[in-house]
Amino acid sequence: MIPFAVQSPPAVSQQYLSPQAIQAKGEGLEKAKKWDELADFFESLGPRDRGLFLTFWLKSLQKAQRWERLLAVCNAALPQIEIKSGAKLGLERLLRANALSHLNRHGEALAAHLENGKLGSSASYRSACSEARLVPNWPSEQDSAQALLVLKPGDAEALAWKGEALAQQKEFKDAESALREALKGDPKQPFAWSNLGRCLNERKALPEALEALNKALELDPALYEAHFNRGRTNFEMKQFQASVDDFRIALASSPNNEELQENLRQAERFLKAAHASARPK
Repeated sequence: MIPFAVQSPPAVSQQYLSPQAIQAKGEGLEKAKKWDELADFFESLGPRDRGLFLTFWLKSLQKAQRWERLLAVCNAALPQIEIKSGAKLGLERLLRANALSHLNRHGEALAAHLENGKLGSSASYRSACSEARLVPNWPSEQDSAQALLVLKPGDAEALAWKGEALAQQKEFKDAESALREALKGDPKQPFAWSNLGRCLNERKALPEALEALNKALELDPALYEAHFNRGRTNFEMKQFQASVDDFRIALASSPNNEELQENLRQAERFLKAAHASARPK
């Protein structure tokens, strides 16, 4: 038993049952998949009983998607669980990171997933890559992807994350190499095609860049980064109407992106100039 107390919500009155009765009722609610009712049941118990059934309680909070409460319980439990052993990989750490992700606390989630990866969870490095993209923190995405590649050499998804991080840090040559290897392993990664298109655009391989970006959008028509990158490629190819169309679609998904706004203004100016020069004099 973990001897800790986490306050119950004010509206919940405590009840006292035997461990056998708690186990029986909990298993019944679990079998019926009544997760909210199961979570409420554990909240009605005293601190001692909740500590006795800590794993069961945590599972009920996760299944009921009570992320704030799950985070509070994990934060309270971890120091007491690890007081003698120090940091170690366990359910409480994994669920804490998961709760932070669901609460959109991406910076904290990134740190938590990275720590879990260092403690032995390879899957946590994947989660760290996903969180790093949302922060965004490109060096952390690169480090997380590289750590995963040490554990799983040639992993296509890790290579795609590494390539993206390198491209975002303008290391386009190394990024292109990683992305090509990623797509060789799994050609159905839209964001890898999008980042490859960006790399190709940077070295003015425009037809190949356009082909890569078209593949990205075939796989995921809503991928705004691919519309942004294709808009840049179309602009370089002087296909101004197509460029304007792509930038407008991208801007709908990211309306506060100042770089996108400026690119759209430029594309619209060049399109207007092209129309003016095409008119009969």
